[in-house]
Amino acid sequence: YFGKHYSWRDSFTGKKSNTGQLHHFTTGDLPCADTNNRTRLRIIKSAEKYKDAFVFCDGDRTLYNMEGMPVWYLPNVAESYGRGIRDLKISPKGTITFEIDEYGAYETDYNGQIIWKAPNNGIVSGDSIEHYHHEFTRLNNGHYLALAQQFCYWKQPVRPGDSLLILEKKQIKHADPSATYVPTPMGTLIEYDQKGDVVWSWKSSAYLNESNFFHERTKDRTMVMHGHENSFFFDEKHKAIYLNFRNQNSIIKIKYPEGNLLRIFHGTNDALNSNPAEALFCGQHSCSITQEG
Repeated sequence: YFGKHYSWRDSFTGKKSNTGQLHHFTTGDLPCADTNNRTRLRIIKSAEKYKDAFVFCDGDRTLYNMEGMPVWYLPNVAESYGRGIRDLKISPKGTITFEIDEYGAYETDYNGQIIWKAPNNGIVSGDSIEHYHHEFTRLNNGHYLALAQQFCYWKQPVRPGDSLLILEKKQIKHADPSATYVPTPMGTLIEYDQKGDVVWSWKSSAYLNESNFFHERTKDRTMVMHGHENSFFFDEKHKAIYLNFRNQNSIIKIKYPEGNLLRIFHGTNDALNSNPAEALFCGQHSCSITQEG
């Protein structure tokens, strides 16, 4: 149990009985891992097949067994203190990875010692940071893939029939001086090697346009701009990345490393009442594919 004091000693019997000296230790205490305090994992139905499995919970940065008891928690490493973490999970190497929105992406050991940290230097975004969010994964080849974003700009207003103009920050200097340009987040994926160098990147602004991305309009016929992703899945075997666009009710399949779009899985809010199949792609979160593809 966490937050407890323990004492132990060796005791054995034989031709001569002997009892060793007392040893003492204390387990750490984190409020989020205190089942009597704030948070606990309740197992509703016993899963016999997975009785030896464990469950990570991002919000309380704790690992639970299938009895709902905490067995490990992420120590307060300097960068994570007082901040919420996302995507806490085991890597193929047996280390632990997670990310903190806007602050960084990290790989640690079980003691919370940082093994690797994403540069977060804005090389891909063009800003001072990369704006990491939602998901960070260590790949089987030892590289790292991070979900991030860059802020692009679109010309306002957009009326029916207008061509949507998406510009990067550096291009605004040469844009129409009489127009208003509104910033909107556009997705980036960044692959780093062990040294922290960018070995591959992908920008949604280079591939997506109004015909397959910014397709929704409000009552006054202006374009809805929500370039927001919340997960990705890298099918390393088949060299394809599935990128999840929640606000666009879409999942896109990207060819790796070429970056071109292979397929778009798209649903509409209207489908909630008319087409259950299309409704699957509405406000979705955390996409992945099964072993059967």
